[in-house]
Amino acid sequence: MTLAAAPPLATTVAGDLTRSLTRQSVLVAAVCLFADALAFLLSGPVSTLRPQDWMVLAMVAAADAALALPARFSGWVALAHAVVQVMAAALTLGASSAHRLSGAGALIAGYRAGAWLRGVPAWLALGALMLGIAAAQFISGPHGHELIVVEVVKDAVLPWLVGRYTTARRGYIAELEQRAEVQRRDAQAAVEHAIAE
Repeated sequence: MTLAAAPPLATTVAGDLTRSLTRQSVLVAAVCLFADALAFLLSGPVSTLRPQDWMVLAMVAAADAALALPARFSGWVALAHAVVQVMAAALTLGASSAHRLSGAGALIAGYRAGAWLRGVPAWLALGALMLGIAAAQFISGPHGHELIVVEVVKDAVLPWLVGRYTTARRGYIAELEQRAEVQRRDAQAAVEHAIAE
């Protein structure tokens, strides 16, 4: 009778971590979808929803569902949310729709782009979100330039910066833990060497 070899511990831990991240991504996408859809439906009487309002709701749902995709797609997800912002503003242009987007999914898309992307892709994702939010504000109606700047900073730049910060902080803590582990091993080796002497 032969026993199957147990999988290496590192592989098991990596698999568990991947599954946990996947579950969390799906949960985040579902909560954003729920929050955005509910806020949109409750921001005005449901009886006043027009076909273009339902189209906006469908686009928001698709963009929010994309938040469940792996981290490598964070730039594309940010771009999708930027496009949805512009399309939502354009579809309701000149209409007296009471229904408004909450933007929860766009905030998370900005955070993910800042947290998971590096270099040019990260900056392109930020630029897409900034342009999308600015264009949506401009299309929506007469706003002062100051208000557009505030919306762009609040809904694009801030989530992106928080994503960058949390990733950098996590890396710094991991580096400190690694240094402490190396020092512990060195101290243990020194003690063992001294005993051997």
